[in-house]
Amino acid sequence: MELGAIRSQFPALLQQVDEQPVYFFDGPGGAQVSSRVLDAMTGYLKKGNANLGGRFFSGYATDNMMANARSAAATFLHAASPENIVFGANMTTLCFSLSRAISREWKPGDEVIVSELDHYSNVSSWEHAARDRGVVVKKVRVNPDDCSIDVEHFLSLLSTQTKLVAFTLASNVTGTLADAKAIIRAARSVGAATFIDAVHYAPHQR
Repeated sequence: MELGAIRSQFPALLQQVDEQPVYFFDGPGGAQVSSRVLDAMTGYLKKGNANLGGRFFSGYATDNMMANARSAAATFLHAASPENIVFGANMTTLCFSLSRAISREWKPGDEVIVSELDHYSNVSSWEHAARDRGVVVKKVRVNPDDCSIDVEHFLSLLSTQTKLVAFTLASNVTGTLADAKAIIRAARSVGAATFIDAVHYAPHQR
């Protein structure tokens, strides 16, 4: 992999500040955009911006573009269908919207588990929804030695009242990877659903 050739495709990486090259470490806080993506965005906007479902040429073009984007995302994520793919403004907005939809089925006394390792959007969204529904929020500790999720502590928090376990696949602060299979298996053993924030993971791993 020729990193120089890859970097050259991202205009933001070609800048200099105080005669020094720039580096962007906060990926989830603002991913940099390649020239191909910029060209696709401006190309679409130049030809006619339209809402989905519009019964005219630019509406049809928008529908087709969205269908292609969902298909590509489904392939990337190994989703069962392009219809499983939803796009939104950003991770925080999507988390808050989904938490409101999911929490409709929660009842007082139910429990939700979040992680101290997570970006706050994958904590605060569930905390707000839980507060409004009278649901208990439990928080998994982080191992100070390697900045991983404390699995033993997580297992001690699980109960038959647990409705959801929300965790990050890769921390945007430490880069720590979570053992997703083990967490999902444990959550399913008590009938709980899982929500994974993979924003920081997606650009780096399959």
